[in-house]
Amino acid sequence: RVFGQDIQGRDCGDEVAQWLTTFLNSEPCRLVHFEPSMLPRKSKDTIPLFRNTDEVNECSFPLKSDTWEDILIGDVELKGTVCCGRCILTTVNPDTGIIDRKEPLETLK
Repeated sequence: RVFGQDIQGRDCGDEVAQWLTTFLNSEPCRLVHFEPSMLPRKSKDTIPLFRNTDEVNECSFPLKSDTWEDILIGDVELKGTVCCGRCILTTVNPDTGIIDRKEPLETLK
């Protein structure tokens, strides 16, 4: 399950999972490769949302990038995959590590 949706993917194996878990110093986790041909079971073939983390200049309206299906940067083509919510890491104070579930998301609404 990814972002609450069942998807098809290829597990990258135990060795990768162990390395990733050690690197992240986290609970056991696995890396799953997802390709456009592996659409979420409950999804239509629209995939309209892309949550950017960079500023995009010359967009005619806010969040226009949410409607882009793919993006070409030089020779690299990025494909939209799954609509997901905003990242909650913005709610973690980088100095204290304390999570505030309301801010800054409440202010940004």
